[in-house]
Amino acid sequence: MTVTSDDSTVTIRFDEMLAYAADYTVTVDAATAATGARSTLRYTFQTPDASVFSLVRSGAGQDDRIFRRQVAGGDATEVFAAPAIQEYAVVGDQLAVVTIGAGQTSTLQMKPVAGGAAAGITLPAAGTVTQLAASGASNLLGFIFTPERVGDTTPARTLIVYDAESGSGVGREVLGIDGTPLRVVDWTFVPSSTSVVAQAADANLYLIDVLAGDPPVALGQHQELRNFIPGTRTLTVADANGATAIDLDTGEKTPLSLPSDGSTEDDSAGQVIILGEDRYLETLMTPEYRPGVTRLNPRVLHVDDSGPRVLYEPATADTDIRSMCLSPNGRQLAVELLPGDRQPDGYPYEPASTGITTVLIDVATGSTVGGMNGFMPSWC
Repeated sequence: MTVTSDDSTVTIRFDEMLAYAADYTVTVDAATAATGARSTLRYTFQTPDASVFSLVRSGAGQDDRIFRRQVAGGDATEVFAAPAIQEYAVVGDQLAVVTIGAGQTSTLQMKPVAGGAAAGITLPAAGTVTQLAASGASNLLGFIFTPERVGDTTPARTLIVYDAESGSGVGREVLGIDGTPLRVVDWTFVPSSTSVVAQAADANLYLIDVLAGDPPVALGQHQELRNFIPGTRTLTVADANGATAIDLDTGEKTPLSLPSDGSTEDDSAGQVIILGEDRYLETLMTPEYRPGVTRLNPRVLHVDDSGPRVLYEPATADTDIRSMCLSPNGRQLAVELLPGDRQPDGYPYEPASTGITTVLIDVATGSTVGGMNGFMPSWC
């Protein structure tokens, strides 16, 4: 932590994000006043709990449901239900929900989490909404919109942002350097800002403040967007020659020399979440082929300079890992689990399987701290 003081105030800044629903006591020994008097200062506080949402698909024409639970525990509560929910995002105290309608086109609506009437967001035309996400620092919502195909023309994928506080029901397209809508293949919000990083169709990355209206800042070509290092504005990207960290405040790029995961030629690496310049999480599988059955033997590794260690592995041999993502404070990991008897749910966009559950893991210890039915946790 960092401690500063003036004549009457002691300011303490924590270097890392704190745990949810945790008690902390801060003690300052021998604090000296301007008069020369000395005393021990002590302050106790509790951090607020956090919510995590998940989507449970029912299929067969039934309502799909979105549930919320607290990280510290308790039962999950249903907060929204509708047929054919493709994906959702939590925007402040509202839910943004994409449902699939006739002709597999999208409908996007906003609804208060606490209950109330839903309001639609107007889309530019008939088409599909994908890669829906919300900013954790503002009431901004973003998504990629793809209009219906006309003839042999490939429709443009554009990034649209919507200010949920405006209540206008109309978003706006994010523009590129030439002032025309940017064709986007991937994107992410920048933490604690009103900016996005967008990957254009030619793999160039751009930093764009979607409210300020400033020209986009070019960040160079990179093959894959990964994640922001928790608690920072440092974006990690991947290319054929390895991973790179980009400090968005300075523009400085740092090649990452990540430690080995200890895998062999029989292993297959999956998703990677970089936690720092010398540590990361990774899903690793060791496929095992037997007559009539294949076991992937998945696990989540925590890798740092001391070597790899298994942070989590499913309790049953026929359970697989679908995806994982970090909580906003970087302390919990949400891992989506696919049961052995799963079946495809048949959705045309964001397809998944029946019976998915999500388990919450403490990144420091590997202990299970919670779980819930469904997938697509709101942290992702």
